[in-house]
Amino acid sequence: MVTKEQIKLEAECQQETVAKMLEEKIITQEDLDKEKQKEAERERERERAKRPQDLKKKSVNLPFYNISRIFSFITIVIIAPIVEECVFRYLIFEIFDKNNPLAYILSGLGFIFLH
Repeated sequence: MVTKEQIKLEAECQQETVAKMLEEKIITQEDLDKEKQKEAERERERERAKRPQDLKKKSVNLPFYNISRIFSFITIVIIAPIVEECVFRYLIFEIFDKNNPLAYILSGLGFIFLH
């Protein structure tokens, strides 16, 4: 494990090396500034990568998500009630016969549980 003293010594060593390079004109202040900008950009990229995925915009890929409002209205207001009546009135009464009390009970219970 790296201690604080080791980090401090390494930072001092790097500063001394940079100072010597500047004195000997191996590196210029402009080069140092560019390197600092690059490091700052890399740090920003690392921070962006750490952000939760919830904050990034995602495209929605759900079935029937882009259906028009008119089609949705027709389906919900007109077609659904007709299908519901066919199932709870016609189909159940055809299976159990209209005179059978079980048909009325099943029709009513099915209607209740689905609502």
